[in-house]
Amino acid sequence: MKKILIFVIVLFISSCNIDEELTIELNEYDLEVISYFKEITLGFENGEASEITRKWDSTMKIFIG
Repeated sequence: MKKILIFVIVLFISSCNIDEELTIELNEYDLEVISYFKEITLGFENGEASEITRKWDSTMKIFIG
């Protein structure tokens, strides 16, 4: 019984590799969608916004008139 427990523990520890990086390959369509998002939503079309995408820390309230 101890051998099985030790085997399971070793198997679990060896399968947890935190050095692996998640790499995502973007195709041409995905790159175009990202570019369109930046152009339309972040104000890049006017040249007034920085190239940094920001995340809000508080709840946003949007009013549509």
